[in-house]
Amino acid sequence: MSDEIDLQLYINAVLKRWWLVLLSVIIALVIAFLLGRMQPKTYVTDARLTVETPRYQWRFDPSIQNQTGVRRELQTRFMDIGNNEETADRAGEILSASWQSVPPAEELLDSVRVTTGDAGKVIVVATSDSPEKAAELTNAWAAGLIEIVQERFGPAADLASFQSEMASAREQVSQTEDIVLQVRGETGLFAAGESPDEREDFNIHQRQAALKNQRLAEYLNDLDSLRYLSSLLAASSSGEDISALPWELLSGPVLSERGIITPEITKTLVADPEALAALLGREEASLKATADQLAAEARAAQLQLAEDWRAYANALRPYNVARNTFFHLANKADEADVQARLDPGQLVLTQAAIAPETATATRQLAQYALAAVLGFIVGVLLALWLEFRGSARKSTEQRDQPAATA
Repeated sequence: MSDEIDLQLYINAVLKRWWLVLLSVIIALVIAFLLGRMQPKTYVTDARLTVETPRYQWRFDPSIQNQTGVRRELQTRFMDIGNNEETADRAGEILSASWQSVPPAEELLDSVRVTTGDAGKVIVVATSDSPEKAAELTNAWAAGLIEIVQERFGPAADLASFQSEMASAREQVSQTEDIVLQVRGETGLFAAGESPDEREDFNIHQRQAALKNQRLAEYLNDLDSLRYLSSLLAASSSGEDISALPWELLSGPVLSERGIITPEITKTLVADPEALAALLGREEASLKATADQLAAEARAAQLQLAEDWRAYANALRPYNVARNTFFHLANKADEADVQARLDPGQLVLTQAAIAPETATATRQLAQYALAAVLGFIVGVLLALWLEFRGSARKSTEQRDQPAATA
């Protein structure tokens, strides 16, 4: 019962000073109105970009990869890029051409937010105290984001990668070509021209092998002639048969050069078959010894020539690989350049920001409602404080009055 009486006392105290509660509410509303008028106006605008993924993307191999399912992932990645300091710095560079002073990147980040929308949309929203600055900031932010996306994704990124690899491949071609030219100079292979299809006559081992083989062929031919005549001589039984033998075979280049046995000399020895056979045997042995030596020298020259060819092949192989790699990269770079011209990027501006005509409407009703509630609370507290203060004073006066009467 005492609680109900106390509650009634509170209500009566508030109703008794209702004007104080009303005055507090009015003062709070006036303060809220004045604060709202003192706040600077803010303008908000937005730009809309669309994620454009090519339906098919070509790579080194002729296979085709479907790209239609990556739009949502790209939206998220582009949004993350748009909300970092790199995009803020890029937007600041763009704004420096038209703004006298550009705020730092941290301050720009506080004024801009990038979100994702439906149908592959990326939305850039900027806030400023001027409608023109709001539009310029939004468009600069969108342009900076597009530039970064073009650098990191799509054909432009592929083209930059191919061009970088081409520079490395070009250097590799130059290095391997220098090695090939060095081996050409050392071996003499193809030293007569710039193309591998030129003559290789300038190789010393090639010429030595050719001369040795040619000389060996002459010795072997005359050696066969000696052996043939020796067999015929052994089968002859009379002088007439011996003189009828084909002694003109002894006019070969080696035998003629040596001059030890010739057709003329054999005519003087027809009467002495044994001496003639001995002479043929000695010449045959001498030619055989020389032919064996020439054959060994020819094999050595052939082995050295093979070593030259092996060295040249070892130098030419990496040169051909480097050159083919360079041409392959050049073709891919041309394809990427064409694709970059046809499809410049994966993020395209579809709606630029325009300067808003009116400032952003603040939540005035909410502010006034909050001010009214706070004013009401303050008014009630003041009314209760004054009521209890007056009651305490009366109680003190009533206790002091009997004492004074006595």
